[in-house]
Parts: sequence; structure tokens; C-alpha cells
Amino acid sequence: MSKPTGALIAALALLYCQMLAAAPEWVAHASAAGPDLPPIGASRFDQLFQDGAGHYRIPYPFDDLLARLESSVDNGKHSGVRQVFIPIGRSLQRNAQAPDFFHFPRAVVALQGEPRADSGPGTEVLEYRLFIAHQPGSDSLEVISYNDAAGRFEFQVVEDYRADLQPRVRQANRRMCLSCHQNAAPIFSRRPWSETNFNVEVARRLASALPRRFASLIESLSADAGAIDILAERANYLAAAQLIWQQGCSSRACRAAALRAVLQYRLSGNSSFAREQAVYRDDYRAELQRNWRLLWPDGLMLGNSRIADRDPFAARTTRLEDPLNLRPAHAHWPEVDAIVADGIIFRLAGFLTRADIERIDGYLQQAGRRSGNVTRTFEGRCRLAHASDSTRLLECSDGRAMAGLKATVELDYSAGEVQSMQLLSLRVPGDPSILQAQVSRLARRADGLQAELMNSQGGISMRLATGDRVARLELHWSDPGLRAENRLRLTLAAEFKLIDDALTALRRDQAYANSDSLSAEPFRRNAVLADLDRGLETMLFADHAYPAAPGNHTTLSVTNDKHNETQPDGDLALLRPYCGGCHAGDTLQPPGFLAGDEARKRVRQCAPRILARLLAWQTTEDDAIAPMPPPATIDAAWAQSEHYSRLVNAVTNLLPQSANPPAVSPGAAQYHQLAPCLTPG
Repeated sequence: MSKPTGALIAALALLYCQMLAAAPEWVAHASAAGPDLPPIGASRFDQLFQDGAGHYRIPYPFDDLLARLESSVDNGKHSGVRQVFIPIGRSLQRNAQAPDFFHFPRAVVALQGEPRADSGPGTEVLEYRLFIAHQPGSDSLEVISYNDAAGRFEFQVVEDYRADLQPRVRQANRRMCLSCHQNAAPIFSRRPWSETNFNVEVARRLASALPRRFASLIESLSADAGAIDILAERANYLAAAQLIWQQGCSSRACRAAALRAVLQYRLSGNSSFAREQAVYRDDYRAELQRNWRLLWPDGLMLGNSRIADRDPFAARTTRLEDPLNLRPAHAHWPEVDAIVADGIIFRLAGFLTRADIERIDGYLQQAGRRSGNVTRTFEGRCRLAHASDSTRLLECSDGRAMAGLKATVELDYSAGEVQSMQLLSLRVPGDPSILQAQVSRLARRADGLQAELMNSQGGISMRLATGDRVARLELHWSDPGLRAENRLRLTLAAEFKLIDDALTALRRDQAYANSDSLSAEPFRRNAVLADLDRGLETMLFADHAYPAAPGNHTTLSVTNDKHNETQPDGDLALLRPYCGGCHAGDTLQPPGFLAGDEARKRVRQCAPRILARLLAWQTTEDDAIAPMPPPATIDAAWAQSEHYSRLVNAVTNLLPQSANPPAVSPGAAQYHQLAPCLTPG
């Protein structure tokens, strides 16, 4: 190589590296899929369905499994199991039920709601952390469920899901899964979700094919598609929350400040937290900004959970409908502004359950009373804004326009006295939120009322963004008819100091590695609750933490497809680095043309389809098929490399004598007219 040529190559290499360095970093990416088996911990699915000996006890039939899941979540008036049917979809199991697509529709379910108090191990959060697809045509389940210890979603497959067999659970090929699940989390189509039974035509065909299951078109229609779309999007943010918790916060002080905000937010009934306090501003936000500039100078990009919508009855398909194609980022955060920093607090808060917060709230009240609460009082004057035979409406204020005490009180009034009270709105000095509260206890006195308040969501007391409790509200009047000026007094109990003291103790203990919740590990509910127990010197959660999964996967029936690999020789060896990750298993979908002793024969049979996928890198036509290897797993510059050219030539030479190699990749319709790559048997 001449010196000028070498210098040019070196300059191009430097420019390429600079371009890579200047690109925003992905929160999660298919090129960093990680091992198939979890490096630590276990998935939600394993925690729910593995027994103490490591054996799976998965309810069958599928309706029994749904009933088991329903018993684990409380979604108020709605079902906690959101379900759609996708008879003609884009999963690897899409042809398992052919041609009876509508007699054996694929079902996709996700969980929504809080854990039920009596659901045992289900007290761990299940909402948007467990997604299951059932394909009756192949007697299988595909499972995506969260692993707290590893801070990632696990991809699993349940095979032999039948009444007469013991189901086998294995880890899916993670690299292959992330070719479509480029966000390393669940994906779902954009609205209007045309592949699902939200589509009237899909629902009509389901009702016609399964009249015993769906008595009418209306019964087969489902609005759950929108719910699953939102749940998948929320699941998508978990990776970002964990990355910023672990790396954006590099100190225990930063994580303690974040955890403090999480507890304030949940104790306020998911209303607010004290983002203006110095702890949050200096220990959390400031450190996050410093580390962001060092770690992600060009920002972070969050993968997209939404794939393009696809009408299964459309005569023409587009390239964008293939989930293998690269998707634009769901969000790009060039810097850590207030929206990003606060958003991480909201995402981390989702790891704690309503029952956890009720316990903490109850403890703070009891411990505060025992220790003698430090209290603050605020007073204001009330005027009669409206009166009728049955109601009195009072507007109360301390006279300050913006930052003062304000309250609107409605009194039920009859027989010359107050019967009940409602607090329509409340704003406390130092708290910017307009609080919504319910009266939990009302005491009548000769000169007025005394009320105890609870959060409008129920279950916990009324707390401010600071975590302090609104202990009581008193209304005093000069005459029972409320014609004269009245007075309102509000008393706050500074109970959150108990949490601050506990977090200070935990930060001190962390220096000696005595606690776990503020380490650089993923944010885990178990660790947080265990350390709060210790910091508060109580046993609130000793019987409530989620147990570790038995066996730590030692009993999993794991299928490692690489056991079936042979090492092809000659030109076939070129396929291994680019195709072996997905096509070395003994499977029909994706076709395992590199598996077994007949790899050369299989590759020859698959050569027309392989070549079409390779040539797809050379076209951007709307109706072209998605290229292979999947764009999410390899840099686009690869298509201009010598490796690519050699691979195209090698596969072209393997074509049957009668085949005419295309100049460019065919459209999707022509591609699917090619002979199948592999067939059963």
C-alpha cells in the first residue's frame, strides 16, 4: 500500500470514528443484546410460575392462565388482563396456524393495575412488566417479562403448552428478538392497530369463524389494543430509567436524592415532589447534568416501541411495515433538562406498589405521633361565596395572591347546622400544587368543624410535595348560619423527616457496603424496601418482599441452538458471522439453513431468498423487502464493504442453474412467490 493511500484510509477511518462519536447513544440497542440467559435474577414469568423446586406450573388451557393473571392485579372497574387477537400478524409464529388464521388466532395480553393485596408473590409490580402471546397453532407461548435484578426484559418461549405434555420453557435467541424488538422491550403497532380485532373486518371474521366464542361482532371487537399500546410504551421507558439511575447518578448522594423524590411523589398520591428543594437540585439534578456531559455529550436516544400499522387485507405492503427495518428514535434527549430529570423520578416511582406506600404512610403517622410531631399551622379567613337551602360555599385565603393559603370548602347545610363537608381545592404555602383531598373523619364542635384529610385517590393521608402530612383542617365560625366572617386553620405534621433521617443513615452505611438500594445496581423494589426497613428501624416489609426465583435458572430447559451448528467450509463460511446468530438453529422460522450436517444443501435451497435479502441493502423502494442481516444489528456502511460484495458473489454462485439472479432485490410480493426456504420434515 502506498503512503498516500494509507494516509487516505487513516483519514477516512478517523472521520468515521468522529462521526460515530458525535452520534447520540442509544439507551438500548440490538448490537448490544447481551446474553440469552439472564446474568442475574429471574423474570416476572419465572417468579409467578416456578415452584420451590424450579419446576414450572403454568395453568392450562390459556383461559385458566388468564384467570390466574387476573387474580394477581386490581384494575378497578376494568379487567387487569388486556387482550387482543392478531390472526394475521408479523411474529415468527405468523404461519403456525395457516391457513386457518381465524380459527386459531394469536392472542397477545398485557397486565394493567396494582397488585392485589392477597395475590402472594404478585405483590411485585406486574403492570407493563409481563406480556404474553399465545399461539394455539403451535402450542406455544412467547413471553416478554421484566427482570428487576438484571434491569432488563427477558425473552422466553414456552413450548409443548398442551394438556397432555409438560411445558418446556427456554430463553429465546435474544439477538434475534432484538432484530425487531430494537428497544429491548415489548413492541406494538401504531393506531389504528389494523392487525388486531380493533379492526372491524378482523373482528367480523373472528366472529364468523368462532361463533361459540364470539356471539357477535361487538363481542369480538376490543378497545384493549389502545391499552396495550400505552403499556408497551411505558415499558419502553424502564431501560432509560435504569441507565440514568445507574450511570447518570454516579454517587450514593445522587441516588438517595432520587429515591427521596420517588417517595415524596408516591406519598403525595402521584401528585408532586419537592423539585425546588436543595437536595433535589444540588444532589440529583446537578450531578446528573455533570455526568450527562461526560457520558452522553451528544445525548441519548430512546428506542421506539411502536412499529408501523399494517392492514392484513391490503393488496400491497410497504417496506416500513416490516419490523426488521430500522425505526426512528421514540425520543432524543440532547441534554438532561427538567422534563427528563423529573421523568426518571416518575418511572422509578412505578416500581413501588400502592400497598408499599400505604404501609409507609401508616408508619410515618404512628411514628410521628409517638415522637411528638413538629407541626406548622397556617390560617386564613373565609367568606361566604354562595348559599342555598342545602349548601354553603366558602372561599378561604390568607390574603396573599400567589403563594398563600387558599381553600374552597363546600358544606352540606340543613336543619340549621352543617351535616358534612367537602374540600373542593386546597393550596398550601410553599407547595405549588392544587391539592385534591377527601374528608376521612369529621368532628363537629359548637364553633365549627375539625376534619382529617386523605388523598383523593384513597388509601393514604393527604401529603404535600415535601412529604409532610396535612394533619387536620379546622373551620371556625361566629354563628351557625355562616353569615359572618369565618376562619380556617391548617396544621401540617413534618413527618417526612423520618424518611430523611433513614436516607442519611443509608448513605452513611453505603460507605461500608452495608446496604444495597443506593448501589450502582439497577433500581429494585426489594432492595429499597429492605433498606427502608433498616433505616426506619421497623419491620414494615419483612413479609412483603418478593422472594428470589428458585434455582436461579439452573432448572430451565434451555435450548442452545448453537449445539446444532456445524462449521461450513469454503464460501459458506462467509455466512456464519452475518447469518449464524439467527439461522444456525434447527428451526423453520427463522429458517435454520446453517444447522446440521446438510447446511450446504439447505443454503443452496435457500439461496434465492438469501440473495434477495442481501440485495435489499441496495434499494430503498417502498415495496422492497427488509434487508438481511437486520439493519438494527449491523452498521449500514457494511453494504459498501468488501465483505458484503464477497457474500453476494458467494450466494449468487450457489443459485440453482435455472435461477436468474436479480439485479436488485424484488418487491415483497415477488419475494413471497419464491420457493419456501425450508419445509416441514
